[in-house]
Amino acid sequence: MPKSKKPVPAAIVAVIEETVRRTITQMMAERDAAPRDCYKQTIKRIKSLPVLQERVAENKARLGKDGNLMPEKSKSIVRFTASGVRVDPEEMLEAVIQTLEAHIAADEEEISIVTKALESVKNDYYYQTVIGTYIDQKTDEQLAEEMHCEESTIRRNRKRLTSIISVRLYGVFAI
Repeated sequence: MPKSKKPVPAAIVAVIEETVRRTITQMMAERDAAPRDCYKQTIKRIKSLPVLQERVAENKARLGKDGNLMPEKSKSIVRFTASGVRVDPEEMLEAVIQTLEAHIAADEEEISIVTKALESVKNDYYYQTVIGTYIDQKTDEQLAEEMHCEESTIRRNRKRLTSIISVRLYGVFAI
């Protein structure tokens, strides 16, 4: 014989309904604000691509070919943590190497994500409007001259392609 369920008090039901209503309202507000933010973030991420690539190359060079940090300071220097604990040079070196490797991995992941998003529109005739503006830092006038079209065509197609890239990066929140 099944157990009978106790009725849920009305006050609890009211609190649950109010919480759900507020959550839905907040999610809708975030969704409505997201396209502008996603679009701007997409531009920022594309513009940062060359800088990240340079940073990865520099950090890999610091690590050296064998994965060990290239010496920059004397090994006789003793360091202390914020808590005042003495850290020997080998421990500090290992911590610095691990941090550097983590930074490289994070930067390479971002490069991979943005590169894949850019590749999704690479076959579009106006792809150069995105690369030319955000990476090569060309003006609309320069791009229009190179592509034999009006500046308004450059702006319109760059916006269209950036919106597509934004959806690749952020999914439904960019719509």
